[in-house]
Amino acid sequence: KQNHLFNKTIQVKTKLKKYKIYILPGLFNSFNNNKFNNNNYNSSFENFLTNTEKLIDIFKKIINFKKNKVLFITDKKIFSIYSNAIESFLKNYTALNKIFLLDHGEDQKNLDNVKLIYNQLLNFDMHRSDAIIAFGGGVIGDICGFAASTYHRGINLYHIPTTIIAQVDSSIGGKTAVNFMFAKNIIGSFYHPNSIFIDPLVLKTLPEGEIVNGLSEIIKYGIIFNKDILKILMFIGEDIKKNNYSIAKIIDYKKFYELIYLSCKIKAKVVEKDEFDLNFRNLLNFGHTFGHAIEKCKQLKNITHGTAVAIGMLMAIDLSILLGYKLHNLKEYLKKIYSYFKMPLFLNNVKLEDLMESLKFDKKFTSTTSKFVLIKDINKPFFGYNLDYDLIREAILKNIKEV
Repeated sequence: KQNHLFNKTIQVKTKLKKYKIYILPGLFNSFNNNKFNNNNYNSSFENFLTNTEKLIDIFKKIINFKKNKVLFITDKKIFSIYSNAIESFLKNYTALNKIFLLDHGEDQKNLDNVKLIYNQLLNFDMHRSDAIIAFGGGVIGDICGFAASTYHRGINLYHIPTTIIAQVDSSIGGKTAVNFMFAKNIIGSFYHPNSIFIDPLVLKTLPEGEIVNGLSEIIKYGIIFNKDILKILMFIGEDIKKNNYSIAKIIDYKKFYELIYLSCKIKAKVVEKDEFDLNFRNLLNFGHTFGHAIEKCKQLKNITHGTAVAIGMLMAIDLSILLGYKLHNLKEYLKKIYSYFKMPLFLNNVKLEDLMESLKFDKKFTSTTSKFVLIKDINKPFFGYNLDYDLIREAILKNIKEV
């Protein structure tokens, strides 16, 4: 377990912007002397922070908000947990600031709320030298990023992501978007933040299901780019099972911080190679083509993104096997990791034809073409084009129990 200060920095260099990702467990909590509003907050991590002042010193050297205005944006649910820490942070580390709260949920990612953010920026007389701080998960990051990219043609933006998916994926790479009518993420831009501050310890306030939801993205990185990630997950999973810990205990492990670091490092390198998601960056969609179809299936309307992607990765591996690649051992290894973290091994009560129909809505499908991210072996991904639909059906059938 963590017993010393963990401090990692990742440099992201793209054509549009250079910026850094700072991974500092305990940073946000140090702004408020280890006080949170949430009575269920597990404060055992206080023992891991040997010197809170070091975290503050690191932060002060990185950035100075005293010279410009700050609009701090989060949602009401997150604010109910972190209001003391947020207010303390703004009081001690900014000069002129405002807090703006959105409701919680994916449906808040819309143009109406973008207008509300514009109103806040205008009424506060903010300019390009001022800053938006986005404190939250993917929804907050996406909508703040879009507003920042379009106000004054670009205002300073800082991310403090509060979910696993936001920390290892959505906050990195400059993709911003809002939903419009029935279309998800249809209006957006590429706009990188000035910096990203990742504090894995804020994940302690997440329910166990949300932690499991985020692990799918970390596992994805392990399958397609760095098998050491899977080894670390196996180690942690075995230890959690041996000691009969809850899944949420994963955040107490020093090795979990390494998982965050390795995942962010991979995402940064992929973004540098393909900033505008034209080809190579598509490899990050491993498991997502099937996963998005699962999410769209009317019988599975309450399924989480992480659960859908977890099953989607198993389907992608089976499709690779059906193409002749010897991955049976990898699938069993993966299922063992899933079992340690209470991730699903198959889908219940779903119809094959409904999933096949949902696949057609994927942007990588047309009437004559299809595209999947598959693997030849661990860390050897490739694109599979225009595959036989019978093979796709068989890969799905291996991972569902039909109605």
